[in-house]
This record gives sequence, C-alpha cells and structure tokens, in this order.
Amino acid sequence: MKKRQSLLHLLIGQEILWLLMVTAIIGCIIGMGKVMSQDKHKKELIRLGVTHEELEDIVHLARALKRKEIQQDEIRNLRAELERIKRLVGKTSTEEVISLIKALRNRIAELRKRLDKPPIITLTDAAGYYFESGKSELSDAFRQKLTHEIAAKLADLARRYRVDVIEIIGHTDEAPLVGRTSNLDMKLISYLKGGDVSPEASDNVGLGMARASVVARVLLQDEKLNHLTIIPYSAGQVVLTNGRLSHGLDNMPATERRRIEIRMKRSKDENQ
Repeated sequence: MKKRQSLLHLLIGQEILWLLMVTAIIGCIIGMGKVMSQDKHKKELIRLGVTHEELEDIVHLARALKRKEIQQDEIRNLRAELERIKRLVGKTSTEEVISLIKALRNRIAELRKRLDKPPIITLTDAAGYYFESGKSELSDAFRQKLTHEIAAKLADLARRYRVDVIEIIGHTDEAPLVGRTSNLDMKLISYLKGGDVSPEASDNVGLGMARASVVARVLLQDEKLNHLTIIPYSAGQVVLTNGRLSHGLDNMPATERRRIEIRMKRSKDENQ
C-alpha cells in the first residue's frame, strides 16, 4: 500500500511539474509571443518532465500564434484550463487531477494536429487573379503574382508543413460555353510539359481544368518548387465559393466563381 502511495505521489508530482512548466510557457506565448527555441531551455524543460513531442507541440502553437494561424483565445482557453487544474490540486483526488492533466495534454496534441495542415489558398478576382468569362488565359498581373508571390509562399508552406504535393483546382461560374471545341484530350499533357499549344475547353469542367493547368504550368516552371509534385484538377461549375454544392440555377457570369484553389498535402499520408 505504501509503495502504491509513493508511486502515486511521484506520478502526481511529475504531472504537477509538467503543469507548472506548460503554464509558464503558454504565459510566455501570450505575453510576449516568444518561442522557446534555445537548446538550453529545451534541455531544461525535458529534464523537468516535458517530453520531446509535447515540447514540439507547444513550440508549434507559439509559432502558429505569431503567424496568426491560431486565435489568442484558443491559447487563453488552454491557459485557463491549466489554472483551473492547479486550483484543484489538494482539493480533489490525485487520480482526478492526473486525469484532467492527461486530457489537457491530449487537447494540446489535437490542436497541434489541426494546425499541422497548410492553409488553403484561394486566388480570386478581387485579389487580382482574374479570368475573363469563358477563358483560361492569364493576365500579365496574374502571371506576375504567381511568379513573385505565390510560388515563394508555396515553397515556404511546403517547407514549414513538410508537404510535397500541390493541388491546383480550377473553378468556373455556371454560364454555359457555346460553340466551343476542346483540345484537352490531345494537347493538355504536352502543354503541362512545356508545349506551345494552349488548352481550349468546350464546357465548364474542361474550362476549370484549363485554368488549373495554366496556373500549374507557371508553378511547374519555377525552380523553387521543382522538388514538389504539382497536379491540376477541375471542380468546374459544381462548387460554390462557400464550399457547398451548387443548386444549378445560376447560369449568369459571376466573377467570384472564377477562381483557383490551391491545396497542399503529404503524399506519404495517402500511402500509409
């Protein structure tokens, strides 16, 4: 019985130590936005009972907060829970305190997991990424933004989130294409590989693919991204800007529907 109690005291002592350390780190994150990155700090935290994985989770939250990818309220909620648990120490059973701490550890890990996905980038008419109705040609301004802004941003996101696949998804409005012919079957792949015949579509699904392909081709030619797999897709006229399936009753031109969506992922996740 005494052995069990001593082990329990040791366990609760380690958990409370972890609790105090994480409280201090999160307080630092909120107060100054600093990241605990120095080796001496990491070694001390690990010596005091914070695991390598938990330390990386907390540091990741700090960096996400600085990049405004996470709201301060979410961090404050974690800190409030830490403080609540601290107040319960000595007022409730050690088993309950340990259970609450473990649940909090899981919350931090889950938040990290949610943040460990790159953001979806949407290139819209309002931001200067403009397609004329029924067309897939890039304007000079569109091309300049791709080469000088988007390519660098994608390279940074790929490094930060350890992703290796870029998906380019073309969207259209529901205005029908009339009297068009398509060369996608014969020319699309050669165009992506550098061919000189531009893609032409005869319907909106094809137009979405043509638009995705002209963007993909620019990015494929950028050496900052040559280690990544870049694939064009088409959503055609099917998906509204809110991500919902279209009701199919809006056949008028709509500039906000003519957009490119860029998603990033890890190919290894699909193979596991």
